[in-house]
Amino acid sequence: MVSVVLDSPVHVKLRGHANSKAGDGRVCAAVSVLCYALCQRLEQLSVPYKARLEPGDAEIFSRDTEQARGAFAVLVCGMELLARQEPDCVQFTD
Repeated sequence: MVSVVLDSPVHVKLRGHANSKAGDGRVCAAVSVLCYALCQRLEQLSVPYKARLEPGDAEIFSRDTEQARGAFAVLVCGMELLARQEPDCVQFTD
């Protein structure tokens, strides 16, 4: 189970691994892509941020700006979608 916790509008923590029924890592890959895309977008927007992206353990936070909130909102949207589609694999808390 991947636990995704949004501590603030610009701070997310992720722990664990998704054990999808298909067993092919698609859910973990989707979580990873959302995290890396968030970091890339913050970089493009020149928003200062810190990220720790380790297997099964990640944390991303940034300066609280309108642009950062917009980037994090996309991450939230994707994580909520994954949690609805794969409730045994992803738990999202905001």
